Amino acid sequence: MEQASRVKQAVEKREEYISRPDERIRLLLVDDELSILNSLQRLFRGAVYEVHTAGGGVEALQLLAKKPIDVIVSDMRMPGMSGLEFLTNVESLYPDVMRIVLSGYAEPESVIEVVNEAKIYSYVHKPWDDLDLKLKVKNAAERLYLKRLTRKQNIELDSMNRCLEEKVKARTAALEKAQEKLQHSYKKLDESYLSMVKMLSYYSGLGIPTMRNHGQSVGKYANRLAKYLNLDEEASKDIVTAALLHDIGLVVVSDDVLSKPKKARSREEKRIIEKHVVLGESTMLGLPAMRGAAKLVRHHHELFDGRGYPDRLKGADIPLGSRIILIANDYENMIEGRSMEKPLSREDALVYIEKHASQYYDPSLAADFCTMIREDADDAPHGQGNIRVVHSEELEPGMRLHENLLNADGMLLLTCGQRLTGSTIASIRRLEKSDRHRYTLYILKEEDEPKALM
Repeated sequence: MEQASRVKQAVEKREEYISRPDERIRLLLVDDELSILNSLQRLFRGAVYEVHTAGGGVEALQLLAKKPIDVIVSDMRMPGMSGLEFLTNVESLYPDVMRIVLSGYAEPESVIEVVNEAKIYSYVHKPWDDLDLKLKVKNAAERLYLKRLTRKQNIELDSMNRCLEEKVKARTAALEKAQEKLQHSYKKLDESYLSMVKMLSYYSGLGIPTMRNHGQSVGKYANRLAKYLNLDEEASKDIVTAALLHDIGLVVVSDDVLSKPKKARSREEKRIIEKHVVLGESTMLGLPAMRGAAKLVRHHHELFDGRGYPDRLKGADIPLGSRIILIANDYENMIEGRSMEKPLSREDALVYIEKHASQYYDPSLAADFCTMIREDADDAPHGQGNIRVVHSEELEPGMRLHENLLNADGMLLLTCGQRLTGSTIASIRRLEKSDRHRYTLYILKEEDEPKALM
């Protein structure tokens, strides 16, 4: 009695779990004996069940084709289509339906066969125990419910995952697009910054005819060496800025002092000239973007052996950028004839640098610089074969200038390396009309455009 009471409680508990308006157990009872069908129908009478009956396997299959069923309770021995044959068909056509065999014959071989072939859920002997049979039906229905719930949740999870993946892809695409726009903005900002620096370099050299374009030439050599050494972008930017503006402090030095040959200058005049590196640093310190470059300007006349100015720094104590600018500056001065009685050939200038390595120049940088120059047959970042000569009507947005563009009066309009935009091209054409002067522009071929700053 006590065990029967526990079974009854278990059945009631499971009925409470299953019994919901949208979760009635759709039960199909199959037996060729009408009396047994009626007994089973009475047993499963109630709100929990939606009961259907069939007198044989053929009738039951016809009903299954029309109505969804959750659990089947089928007799084992029936005329025409046996229980094994019927349940095997059900397993093939409706694998989700839970199958329970009801038989009054103790045939272990038949039971094993039906278990293997039809994959039944449970086996019940006739005469059955009502509570036991109800419990097995409830267990079968619960297992089916959990299976369907798991499948539904898996489908929902899969759908959520796909949705999440799509959102992640969309978000990633949006971030990549934003990053691309940001990089484009940074690039335009860098180009504007470099154009401004080149303008300053150009105008700071106007007062000294022999120094015109000197800053830009030194900037090109310094930039080439920075690339040759694979320096990072930020370091290269400071080096190029400092190289372009390394002589900006000379603007405050009088023309009388600047125009004198080096040997003719007095000690005081030499002191004034040497002061230009400190003045240049002071001029640039006011701009936060140029503070790194300002330090390089201060020390670009320090010599490797410590006999330079203004602080007599020695060896590795001299900033790397300053050591690079010193070599680029002296080389450009030698081949242009500013520091010697006459211009030196490229090879003679390189031999001079090699001879004075460890005295004036960092020996490692001097060797790299000389190798770099000798490897370039044209001694320029771009040979003439890489340049297109065009007029304003041929200009297109995106083209990059190889040389400065000056107006008819020699005023700088655009700096070398600057990329043209639609508005810039329109301004050039308007200036041509107002000045009645046709400009000739030197453009870098697209495949040969520089990857670095200059």
